[in-house]
Amino acid sequence: VRSSYSDPSTQYIVVLFSVLLFGRDFTTASETFIVDYFIIAIIYKKISEFLLKLQFIVTYIAPWQITWGSAFHAFAQPFSVPHSAMLFLQAGISFPLINKSSLTGSAIFLTSYVRPIKFWERDYNTRRIDHSNTRLVSQLERDLGADDNNLNSIFYEHLTRSLQHSLCGDLLLGRWGNFYVVLASDYLNCLVHIIELGNGLCTFQMRGLEFRGTYCQQREVEAISEGVEENEGCCCCSPGHIPHLLSINAMFSTRWLAWQVVQSKYILEGYSISDNLAQATLQVFEFRRVLITYYVKSIIFYTIRSPKLEEWLESSAIQDSLQHTLERQFVDLDPIFNHNLDADFENRASGITRASFCDVYQEWIEFCCMKRTEQQATSATKTEPQDRTTSSTNVSKGPSPWSSTNPTPSPRENDKSVDSKNNNVGEVNNRRTIHTNRESTLISLLLALGLLARRTLATASNSSLATNVEFFLHGLHALFKGDFRITSPRDEWVFADMDLLHSVVAPAVKMALKLHQDHFLSPEEYDEPVALYDAITTHTKELVISHEADPLWRNAVLRG
Repeated sequence: VRSSYSDPSTQYIVVLFSVLLFGRDFTTASETFIVDYFIIAIIYKKISEFLLKLQFIVTYIAPWQITWGSAFHAFAQPFSVPHSAMLFLQAGISFPLINKSSLTGSAIFLTSYVRPIKFWERDYNTRRIDHSNTRLVSQLERDLGADDNNLNSIFYEHLTRSLQHSLCGDLLLGRWGNFYVVLASDYLNCLVHIIELGNGLCTFQMRGLEFRGTYCQQREVEAISEGVEENEGCCCCSPGHIPHLLSINAMFSTRWLAWQVVQSKYILEGYSISDNLAQATLQVFEFRRVLITYYVKSIIFYTIRSPKLEEWLESSAIQDSLQHTLERQFVDLDPIFNHNLDADFENRASGITRASFCDVYQEWIEFCCMKRTEQQATSATKTEPQDRTTSSTNVSKGPSPWSSTNPTPSPRENDKSVDSKNNNVGEVNNRRTIHTNRESTLISLLLALGLLARRTLATASNSSLATNVEFFLHGLHALFKGDFRITSPRDEWVFADMDLLHSVVAPAVKMALKLHQDHFLSPEEYDEPVALYDAITTHTKELVISHEADPLWRNAVLRG
């Protein structure tokens, strides 16, 4: 039964021979149609297998398939004749036998023992390895290439899911060929083994994934995509060819290929990687300065947009820790700050002051606060008409036709509804306005977060932000993974609420990298606050920016 599902295209031949042989030629040997069908199926499989083996041997040892590039090849090729004869002998011995184990070496057909269909129905998915099932020390260590197998497995899984949606329908429409299909593209190649097919069911397996840049992928693409170059020869002459037909030499060379092109253009949803060399984009000080500026602006965006902003501003622990930033002579003299990298660095004070920070980021802070106020007003106007509609509906509702009681609400219920409505209006009207002047608590919070973020980057970079780009990239990669290490006593105030790191600083690093990439496409695109705010809002909603070991990244890739 399973053979009829695994190879349904040849079942009509088995049925035809079963009827003709035992119905016309060997009528006395017939043992019902089921037994006849079973015997003919075995004989047909063995004969077709033998013919396939002979075809492989002839294709393998054909003279025009052999390399004759030097005198050594001309001398060595005759010694392959005994090997070719051994192949024919092994094919003749092995095809009628059902071998359960290997008898000789792996290079001859006798070792190709019978495998049931269940043998191919295996799960070759690589075990998922990410931050959810690995130790913390392995996440923090920088071991390049340690997770290559895990990252490659997502290509298998993504292509497998794409084939699950389209393979069975394409097979029924005849867009695919036999049971071994090679998918080749400029980026990757893979082998699809169709195990079982029939009655709307398709079982397949994908293996042999080769990526761009490997020798195997390059040779497969060249061999499959190359056309017929010499189409004029006939033996040693060049008489040409009949119109719309191949020449004699081209016919033989094409017929002796071990494959045939079934579809030249087959669209399949896949997953690709584009490389952007960070070392080239961050080698110049000016580019690093742009990245750090976007880093601080992203922190301002996520801080003001956070629903916990009012809680942070009212926290006594945070206010006490940031009190020193209100001093008139406040300046952060940390040596990691540099005029080449920090836009708010003040040369006269040799550090970052409150005034220099406001000179650079005050406009962006006020714009983000204005957007927050507009969003709060919009949400308030959406809820207020609903309250009005509900109250008017209650007043206009008359007696119910299904009861004799009057459903008019009592005065006490009316008082409750009016009180609740007045409370909602009071909450909207009494919403506290966030001050953005230079002496406000908001400026102190944003200044402290900006200093903390740059200090964590310097700590991860071994305090070498302005010297070596390799150290800078190492620190940036550590922050991108989420490895924030607070080493300065001036930054320990952030432990009052860890959401400051999780929901503000961590996403700001990822967003800064995205904005930095966009900067090369259009350097002046984000000069206006409106464009920058819209870009960050859009990227936050539509993009998943995370490390490859983050489970969010894997889920986003598989969802497409």
